[in-house]
Amino acid sequence: PYTVTANVPGIITAGTYDLRVTAGEFTADLAAAYTSSVGPTISGISPASGGQLVARDITITGANYGGDDAALVRITYGTNSTNQKSCISSNWVSSTQVVCRIPATLTVNTYLKFIVTIGERSTYLSGLTHNIIGNPSISSASPSSITAASASAVEVLLAGTNLGRAAGDVLGVSLIQTSNLMSRSCDSVRWVSNTQIGCTIIGLAAGSYKFFVQIPDASFITNAAILTAA
Repeated sequence: PYTVTANVPGIITAGTYDLRVTAGEFTADLAAAYTSSVGPTISGISPASGGQLVARDITITGANYGGDDAALVRITYGTNSTNQKSCISSNWVSSTQVVCRIPATLTVNTYLKFIVTIGERSTYLSGLTHNIIGNPSISSASPSSITAASASAVEVLLAGTNLGRAAGDVLGVSLIQTSNLMSRSCDSVRWVSNTQIGCTIIGLAAGSYKFFVQIPDASFITNAAILTAA
């Protein structure tokens, strides 16, 4: 008798599979030859984005990650399922959570996808990504002048770049008065797009103001005042 060894793909749907062996012009089939158990799954990635210049931990949430850290074989990241690199470190947290540490200086606007390997099984989900974003910047405010000490709320739209891809990416927006460097936060912040944020202000003291914006792993302060309250 002869022995044939075949490698089963790590990313394979759970179920029972038939086996076919072909040797030259001869073919042999064996029904229900291999059963694949339920493997790991990915249902969430946090954070969804981060700055380019800081190494950080990416928490991957899912299911079937095993009973202890010995179950975790590796986690890899890349732009697709074949262009993958090993995480700086891969850590098992629980049966539903693992952590991948990615390096700094990755390419801006890269959308990273992850493969989690538990035992002999792997999972990959192209729809969940971590986006590498550049440092934020603010170029203008609209309106650029508002009434000082007004009891009415006014939303100032800040235009710029790399302002995140979701509301959760904006960690804070503050105004800094140029005359005394006193700062205050916006009364509320509305993420509009990667190039626009709304800052709602009530009762702003008279003066000229710079803006400070913070996103995950990066921040930006305008070089000059772009808003005046008078």
